[in-house]
Amino acid sequence: MTLLRVLSNSNEFLASISALQRARRLANSASVRRAAALPRSSGTRFQRYTTSSYELSSLVAAYKASVRRKKGVAGPYQNLTRALRKKDQCDADNGPETLSEELLLQGIRVLLRSGGAKNVELSKTVLSDMPVLFGIPLRLEVYEDVVLTLLKYGHTIAALEWLRNMVQEPHAFVPTDRLWSKLLGQLAANRMSSLIPETIQLIRRGRAFSGCDDSLPAEVASLILRALAENVPDLEALAHILDELKKDDLPQQASELLFVKHIFERADLRSHAALLHEHYLHLRLEQQNQKLSEELLSNGRGGAIRLYRTLSEKGFQAQPSTLNVILGDSSDVMALRELEREMNITATSPTWSFLLQNALHDGDVVRAKSIYTEAHTSGISLVRETAEALVQALCRGIKPLQVPDDSTIDLALRIFEESIRSKSDGQAEAGIFVILLRTLLLSPNKTKYLALAISMIEHTDVSMNGSTLHTIIIMLLRVATTFDRAIALYEFVKKRWPDVTPRAEGYSRILRTYCRTRGAQTSPLQPDQYFQIVRDMRHAKHPVTDDVYSLALSQIRAVNGVRGREDALFAVRRIGCYLMVEPSFTPGIGLWNQLMETYVAVGSVTEARRVWERLLLSGRYDNKSLRIIVRAFKMAGNTVLPSQIYAKVHKAGFMLDITNWNNWLESVCSANMFEEATRLLCLEMPSPPDINAPDVRSARIVLTCAKKNGQYSKSLSIIRKHLPELWERLPETLKNPELT
Repeated sequence: MTLLRVLSNSNEFLASISALQRARRLANSASVRRAAALPRSSGTRFQRYTTSSYELSSLVAAYKASVRRKKGVAGPYQNLTRALRKKDQCDADNGPETLSEELLLQGIRVLLRSGGAKNVELSKTVLSDMPVLFGIPLRLEVYEDVVLTLLKYGHTIAALEWLRNMVQEPHAFVPTDRLWSKLLGQLAANRMSSLIPETIQLIRRGRAFSGCDDSLPAEVASLILRALAENVPDLEALAHILDELKKDDLPQQASELLFVKHIFERADLRSHAALLHEHYLHLRLEQQNQKLSEELLSNGRGGAIRLYRTLSEKGFQAQPSTLNVILGDSSDVMALRELEREMNITATSPTWSFLLQNALHDGDVVRAKSIYTEAHTSGISLVRETAEALVQALCRGIKPLQVPDDSTIDLALRIFEESIRSKSDGQAEAGIFVILLRTLLLSPNKTKYLALAISMIEHTDVSMNGSTLHTIIIMLLRVATTFDRAIALYEFVKKRWPDVTPRAEGYSRILRTYCRTRGAQTSPLQPDQYFQIVRDMRHAKHPVTDDVYSLALSQIRAVNGVRGREDALFAVRRIGCYLMVEPSFTPGIGLWNQLMETYVAVGSVTEARRVWERLLLSGRYDNKSLRIIVRAFKMAGNTVLPSQIYAKVHKAGFMLDITNWNNWLESVCSANMFEEATRLLCLEMPSPPDINAPDVRSARIVLTCAKKNGQYSKSLSIIRKHLPELWERLPETLKNPELT
């Protein structure tokens, strides 16, 4: 039995091996048949591509089959796109059949039937793949199809989320009013009125993104009211929705409002009905105000008043907004008082603000002041925006380029303080704060208003940013009389808003203004104070450049009578010390030249020479460097060193410009070295047509020296022989000195 069992097992094993070999032969023959059916090529790369093309065709077929079955689309689509991303060097003529937009949309519709989060995300992936993998440009209609599909299968939340993404994220397409209407219809059908407030906000944002005004279309407003009738929201949500509808004032909603109101009354929802009735009255008021406005345009204020009387007899009750309509563009207080008596109503803050805005629009600041005074006497406060507009107008002055007088400034201050108190957060708007502060600082009455400006900065809560901060600092620096006072004001403002930092250009303007402080013409700046601002600039991670040092050195050179002043020399030395250890950049030749030039300006040739020797040692100097140091030595009465410097740099191969060549000739001639001067002129200076070749001034310098040594004729002959081009340009007075 054991032997039979072993033989039996052996036979099964051999049979399995035979079956496996037979399967492999069949597979190989199928591969041969497929290969024979494909285009032949000797290249291995093309063989690799044809295999990939066959696989892609199979994957496309699998995707189409899943679409026809209307299920299981996710797997085939992901396999297909994975293969497409791996495929390279594709030839369109030999590639697989391309999926059309309709096939891809059919797949998206299948995915969206379930409304699951994974399928919705995969649908977004399909859309993003369309232009990249399939060469199909996206269109708004494609997105509309997605949203309509979600709504069709009852996935309202998913549709709202899709629309939210379209208006909140950077998107090429914005939802149309048709899509919003479809969504609102679904909300009404599914009794989901709790989502209406958010939907309204999304509609407004989407319309704003598309370049339209953000008002709700009439059809959308009607659908909102229909949704309220189908599903009653809580009282707070209803109030919010009605507030949104009031922003657009669509009079055609009135009948629909009454319909919804009656539904609420029948359901014994009296509070809800009362809110709707209030909105209904508001719409009716807007309808009547519209009629009065049209009559005002046609027949003037008299015609509008006559129409009001007719409407009043029919039960119309005017409101303060009706005053605004009949006033039109008037700024006449008497006209307002007459209308108050006619309509038996009292004008409120919006109407007085409207009247004052009309005066400002006409540029009549005097009348605007009188309107404010009248309103203030009546106990009426202006709307904040109007109050700020009046403050701005008062600060500009009644006449152009005229600083307001003390009484006008005091009035502006009072209105500004009232507007701050009217705000719930008590915070001043930065723009109007800066305008008022500038007016205080420009006032000739420094004794009074400078202290008030400092107090306003110290105690006013302002929405501060870097731009506003540097503007305030600059305004204060302009009124500072000394550098000490300027840095004190700078520190005061920085401590007031320690968490706000000016931008790089703001710091540059601050440094420039500090250098132009009122005492800048008579006193050099204080380097340690100046570089305190630079340190703050560095801590704010702004770059420190050559301009920072250039500003300071320029200020010192511009001081009246700076030569010989010890404080000026000290300031330049301190700036030089800062420059030596500057970590942000390597100073350029221009900045070293400016430092050397400033040393010369303050009368310290010794310090200028130290800078020059540093430049000479490093080999980083230019022709301007030579001119500065040579001029410094000449001012000090040293005529030997300039010649030595020129000889040294010339020997090192430095290319002198014509100005420095002429300076060298002057230095040699001042030492009465006629032959050396002639040698330099004829042999060392560049030959024409070089721009630094000897010019008429060069010849004049040498000839003047020759004349002193009785060698004039000899020099003329040398120039004529060795420099014929120069000889042709010489004036006759140099060629024939006896003519002078």
